[in-house]
Amino acid sequence: MPTKLDLTFETFGRLWALNPVAPDAIGNIRWLCLCECGNQVLVPTRHLRSGNSSSRVRSCGCYQKDMGKVAAKAKRTHGHSENKRSPTYKSWCKMRSRCANPNADQWPYYGGRGIKVDPRWDSFENFLADMGERPDGLSIDRIDNEGDYEPDNCKWSTQNEQMANRRCS
Repeated sequence: MPTKLDLTFETFGRLWALNPVAPDAIGNIRWLCLCECGNQVLVPTRHLRSGNSSSRVRSCGCYQKDMGKVAAKAKRTHGHSENKRSPTYKSWCKMRSRCANPNADQWPYYGGRGIKVDPRWDSFENFLADMGERPDGLSIDRIDNEGDYEPDNCKWSTQNEQMANRRCS
């Protein structure tokens, strides 16, 4: 089938133009293209050659899927924030809230008394690296009740250990 423009064996992004096929209903030539992922797709000539990135076709659709996975992975750095039930993530959020949020119920006993969270722990990843996963049945405890939440002053403790470590004890 003769065409005015021969794109045979040219590459367009992930696509490799193999051969022209019958024109579509309005007379546009379509090309059978092989994608790097192995799929075959029919693409109109104007979509292969377009300078307009919104109409240009560069893959069978696998590129968009791959980019979606990359974007999703970039948002999910530690995997805990998607699962708001993660005990470690919940402990981190509550610790930060009671020290920084004057509207938090426990703020008067923490942030209101000047207890702060180590700036390194503004990042959950750093908190997780320093403290590890929260063991079942334990919660974060400050060794020195007058000290801040920081790696050298925190441990995971049972409720009984925490009760024994209160200011009034």
